[in-house]
Amino acid sequence: MRVFTLCIFSIFFSCITLFGQQQTELQKARTILNDRAEVFIKFSATPQELQHFSRILSIDNYDGENIFAYANAKEFENFLKTNKNFELVKDYYNRSRALTMATSIEEMQNWDKYPTYEVYVEMMQKFAQDYPNICKLDTIGFSTEGRSLLAVKISDNVNIDEAEPEFLYTGQMHGDELIGGAVLLRLINYLLENYGSISGITDLINSVQIYINPLANPDGTYRSDNSTVSNSIRYNAQSIDLNRNYKDFDAGNHPDGNEYGIETVAFMEYAENHKFVMSANTHSGAELVNYPFDTHSELPADNLWWEFVSTEYATNAQENSASGYFTDQNNGVTNGYAWYTITGSRQDYMNYYHNCREVTLELSTKKLLDAEDLPAHWEYNKKALLDYLKQVTYGLRGIVTDSITHEPLQAKVWIENFDKLNSHVFSFPQHGDYYRLLKQGNYLVSFSAEGYKTKTFEVEINDYQQTLLDVQLVNLENTSPLANFTSNQQIFECSPNVQFINLSEASSDSEFLWDFGDGKTSTEFEPEHFYSQNGTYTVKLIAQNSFGENFIIKENFIEINLNEIPELPSFVICENSGNLEINLDLDGNILWFENINDTIPFNEGNSYTTPELHENTTYFIETIFVGGNFNGGKLNRESGGSYVSDASNNYLIFDCYQNCNLHSVKVYADGNGNRTIYLKNSMGEILESKEIFIENGEQTVVLDFNLIQGEDFRLGCEATANLYRDFSGMFSNFNYPFNISNAISIKQSNTVWWYDEKKYYPYFYDWNISLPDCYSAKTPLNIYVNEEIVADFNFTINNNIVSFTNASIAADSYIWDFGDNTTSTEINPTHTYQSNGEYTVTLTASSGCGEDTISYQVVIVAGIENHFTDNIEIYPNPSSDLLNIKSNQTISKIQILSVDGKIIKTFENINSTKTFIDIENLNNSYYFINIYIENKIIRKPFIKL
Repeated sequence: MRVFTLCIFSIFFSCITLFGQQQTELQKARTILNDRAEVFIKFSATPQELQHFSRILSIDNYDGENIFAYANAKEFENFLKTNKNFELVKDYYNRSRALTMATSIEEMQNWDKYPTYEVYVEMMQKFAQDYPNICKLDTIGFSTEGRSLLAVKISDNVNIDEAEPEFLYTGQMHGDELIGGAVLLRLINYLLENYGSISGITDLINSVQIYINPLANPDGTYRSDNSTVSNSIRYNAQSIDLNRNYKDFDAGNHPDGNEYGIETVAFMEYAENHKFVMSANTHSGAELVNYPFDTHSELPADNLWWEFVSTEYATNAQENSASGYFTDQNNGVTNGYAWYTITGSRQDYMNYYHNCREVTLELSTKKLLDAEDLPAHWEYNKKALLDYLKQVTYGLRGIVTDSITHEPLQAKVWIENFDKLNSHVFSFPQHGDYYRLLKQGNYLVSFSAEGYKTKTFEVEINDYQQTLLDVQLVNLENTSPLANFTSNQQIFECSPNVQFINLSEASSDSEFLWDFGDGKTSTEFEPEHFYSQNGTYTVKLIAQNSFGENFIIKENFIEINLNEIPELPSFVICENSGNLEINLDLDGNILWFENINDTIPFNEGNSYTTPELHENTTYFIETIFVGGNFNGGKLNRESGGSYVSDASNNYLIFDCYQNCNLHSVKVYADGNGNRTIYLKNSMGEILESKEIFIENGEQTVVLDFNLIQGEDFRLGCEATANLYRDFSGMFSNFNYPFNISNAISIKQSNTVWWYDEKKYYPYFYDWNISLPDCYSAKTPLNIYVNEEIVADFNFTINNNIVSFTNASIAADSYIWDFGDNTTSTEINPTHTYQSNGEYTVTLTASSGCGEDTISYQVVIVAGIENHFTDNIEIYPNPSSDLLNIKSNQTISKIQILSVDGKIIKTFENINSTKTFIDIENLNNSYYFINIYIENKIIRKPFIKL
């Protein structure tokens, strides 16, 4: 008992001690936050926790066990809610540093000091003054506190925009990562000093327009005043991490929840106004190359090239440094997402939105590097920086022009079956020059521009070599068309209404002829076509103009799989003429058509009284099942949430199982105003959006967004929403998924509270969706006038189960005798035999006019499947000319019958397992075909188009 008491006391004392230490760390952290507006902490975490913490904090590094992260005041309070123990990064706060400052340019001669802000500006100005022929000072913009965001342009014709690639180095977007700015300042000096004396440097400046921005966040670097970097911080003066603030293709605009920072806007505008082909931004906290993407798990199309150039950089750094430098992660190279995922990074923004190959360079594990270590780190990275820059001179390049005027064109340059996530590039409009950086290999490269005919070339690329390919594109007004098309979808199971999309490259006066494969055509540019029957259809498009003609055929392109109507009975008039009142027992809206290809019904409803009929007549019946409206999602708000008034990006994530229309949602608005509600796909690409004026309070908002089948769609509102977002509370969550009919499943919110994506429900309540009307295939309804009754049937055997198909003519009632003392009056019954044996099956087909009987022998052998299964293939069906028939048994004879059972044509002495028959001269209609196999007659339907 005494031992037990001692253990309890020891545990209690340890908890008290740990609690006291944590309180001390918390107090220190709050003090630092009050002084510096950010705090740098360390805490243990599993790899599975990384993504969750990246949404709360600005992660700087992860070593497999511990996360090193920055937080501003808001982020820190959110972190505390996770109840994670943490400690301050002691080496960052407690280590004494020699951050020697240079107060004049002369003191920078040995490059072992950090410049004051004034000296930095003076150095940038002096570079341009001392080398005016190859260096020009450029102002990107101004920081939050008004400091200049400076860059130099280095080029042999510095005042001219040449047909050369633009390259950008930018440093220190995190103000306390000091090595980047110092190294880039020295790189500027090295390039300028050695132009004309070192051939490699001269070649670079003569062939590349080089831009270097050493300080992207001067407010963070010179936080306390312009004379020292000792109080530098990561964030800008708005407490924004600039490397979490860029537009993100996966998470949307400024996904950190802040508005765009002043510096972010300046750099986005700078990128918009330039044609950067390749770039890099510098950091500290690790020693490695971090290549795209940070936000997305899918590797980039150019992953092999990224591995190649990243490994080259790491190898250069390792070979020119002390042992152990630049070996973090996978020997100095990592994919961003594989290391730890973030959103809003600059490299992802440049790669995705500007087609620029930008990478992140982590140059030192130490943030505030001692000034005396600056010269060594320059030597470590000099060759690596130069060789990375030189990579922009390799790969595929050339000029794209008009074939007649020779004017430059802005064309898309893309690689067949390769490019993804915006890895394509564009030629630049001023000169038509393009640059596609590629790993060694063979590629099919296409060039396309609006109003021009696409050209495709097979290109061989070698590492460290430049491949030139100038391309002249022909204006579509001066050439024959190139036909191409697609459709809104290819498989239809509900509506046979197909919207065709014309992708042809054709002049404005081109004409088009569509053949839909069902006997119908159109000359519209983008027709909408209604297929009347199930089947697989081959579609052809002909495009022609005064220069010539081109066509494309897409085999088996459209597949119509509509619901089948239950078997329709036949109707009989015994006299030479007469009329009938027909009543159908079918669900849905019933439409009646005289011909199978008609689109306008002559009657609607379950009943129809025919006119006086003098001959056999066939009508075609179609049913429409009205889709209906359904409500779902979270129906009303609860009291635990709040209105979102910041710039955070909130959306619901949902799957769509069948095409439908999102008609409306309910929102709760804080104030009157316009809001933009968007629908995005899983990649964050906008599918539809609508700007709507929403009044204060509870409102129903009409969207009418067309939803298609797919996963992980996003429904959100652009910031600032000022709409109500529910919160379930710390100890519960919402009952996701919210399912609406069998069409929609709202799975979660993108907003995470700690680990849980189900604690928030943003904005959109009481969804109202409408499902489309579903159509059946058109099914023949036969009326026989004074026709002789003929009984007939087919059957297939599967073990002891036999399926019978009625092929009788001019009958409206049936009696089946299965030969085992059981009967049926179904039209097409299925029967299960209880024992093996040979059975005589008799069908009596009758009407008020008489009857007919036929019998066949059925042999049941248990354990043998598909005994006497017909295995008949008829294709294509529908067909316009030749009908192919294939069987696993010898075919002796074939008959074509009208829908009312009259023999139209007979083909004798076939004696083969496969053949074809010519049906080109038949009228477009519904027919039957009798196929004679040994002692069996198999009847199949087909459509002549």
